Amino acid sequence: MNRGIELSSGRYLYFMGSDDTLHDSFVLGGVYNSLGCAPDVLYGNVIMGDDRNAYAGKFSKYKLLHKNICHQAIFYKREIFEVFGKYDLNYKYLADYAYNMKVFNQSGLVWLYVDMVIANYALGGASSYCVDEAFHADRGSLIKLFFGDEYLEIFTDTARLIERNRYLERRDSRSMHKRLWLAASKILKKCIPKHIN
Repeated sequence: MNRGIELSSGRYLYFMGSDDTLHDSFVLGGVYNSLGCAPDVLYGNVIMGDDRNAYAGKFSKYKLLHKNICHQAIFYKREIFEVFGKYDLNYKYLADYAYNMKVFNQSGLVWLYVDMVIANYALGGASSYCVDEAFHADRGSLIKLFFGDEYLEIFTDTARLIERNRYLERRDSRSMHKRLWLAASKILKKCIPKHIN
């Protein structure tokens, strides 16, 4: 991505994976028409994978704490990279997420959400399945740096609640399986003739 930025000459930059596609032949015209107010960043929606799930909606600071704006949905004004630098390649799979966290909270930048599907995002690439350990190790410090202590606390509290919910779901699932097994055993004992035991 950084090499592409260095080689680019356009007013806006857009990044797409080799197996992704623009949603239809009208996307670029729609994006062009939306650039009249000259936003620093324009973003929309994507359709993910073969099941055609929409990854959509306007982002807030809170929403960005928990998930990234899909890379295939964003057009950045070229000057953004001149002012704020390029992608941090220490984050092998989530460099775009770290960058969005950095840029989203810069005062004076205009982020424009357009309610249109920009791209079809193909699942199956490395970023879909690989864990970016460096990003996850640094996520708290990135949130503190770019969002502040208040949002770090919100993120930490939310992460604890999610983990607690997962624990309860696993516990309840095991408990339910145990109860079902005991009930099935009682039924089987009644149904199976004694001489089979």
